[in-house]
Amino acid sequence: MQEHRIENVGAFVELALKWQDPVPHMFRGVSNANYGLIPSVGRPNTEAHRLYPERVQMEARENYALELFEDQCVFHLAHRPRNKLELLILAQHHGLPTRLLDWTWSPLIALFFAVQSGETENDGAVYAMPPLPDIRDYAADAREDPLNVKQDFLVAPPHINARVVAQRSVFSLHSDPQSPLQYPEIKKILFPGIEKHRMRKELSRLGVDSSTIYPDMDGIAETIRYLKFGPTI
Repeated sequence: MQEHRIENVGAFVELALKWQDPVPHMFRGVSNANYGLIPSVGRPNTEAHRLYPERVQMEARENYALELFEDQCVFHLAHRPRNKLELLILAQHHGLPTRLLDWTWSPLIALFFAVQSGETENDGAVYAMPPLPDIRDYAADAREDPLNVKQDFLVAPPHINARVVAQRSVFSLHSDPQSPLQYPEIKKILFPGIEKHRMRKELSRLGVDSSTIYPDMDGIAETIRYLKFGPTI
């Protein structure tokens, strides 16, 4: 994996632009540079991973959790998911651990997620890579069970809400959620934790803040809170 170190948004943009030609890249920001490319359901620090270390057990638990989510959330849905993958995307969006990993087509949005917390103890990072070889609109044509795929795929999500659109979201669907994504062209941009606050302010000047990432009242309130009270309240 190629690693690059930067200390400001300008240097980050220079790298990201260089990688966008000839093939646009997808990006993922993390607040802690030690975080690998492992979906939430497979991370070793989770209770599910400790209780169900075997892959078969993990899949059974995933299926059960997804069924519970569908049964208990149907009242809140204007339209029921068309298939299991669309249900999985909806569950991921609302915080249920899944084998999906969030990416974005926008390098600045990925950087925002990496600096948003403002904590300085850990360096942040943004992963970048060209799209996985197999890009499928699973949400429109799900021919396989997303919890039983044999290889990793890139998922083009439906526009289920304004946040998915604003964040230019895309997902990687992992055949083995307990193993980090392996792809020879993955790159990693690291930056010091002490620069997170300054870099977030630079992003704000470029029009990337909570109100654009989360285009709703929560995003507006978070932007005002950050601008008027700072990152620690």
